Amino acid sequence: MPGNLLTQLLGQTEQVRDLIDKSAEELSSVSGDIEHALVNTEALPGVITADEKKAAITRKLQDASRSLTAVNQALQIEIRDRRRRMLYEFLTSNRQQLISLCLEELPSLTDRTLPLLHAPSAN
Repeated sequence: MPGNLLTQLLGQTEQVRDLIDKSAEELSSVSGDIEHALVNTEALPGVITADEKKAAITRKLQDASRSLTAVNQALQIEIRDRRRRMLYEFLTSNRQQLISLCLEELPSLTDRTLPLLHAPSAN
């Protein structure tokens, strides 16, 4: 299941990238329209139309940016959750070995810490 989610998220990032690429192409085209309108005598209507197109493209880019941010956040959450699951699975599958290791180390730890507990305080 986690692999499917990552595949879906990857597909979303590709869609967002395509949207950004198309918007950049449109913005480049609008810039050409503005330049053309400034050269012609009918500059004012052409500039207004180009400006409206530019505003629409800017909104698309902002939407794409928000979408990409949401996808990135989802990826970060999935990666974090996957790491937590892996750690949990590791700890639970090796629980008995970890307990045995701790029990083996307990006597030496006690031998080292007990003298510290009984030492006179330096008050």
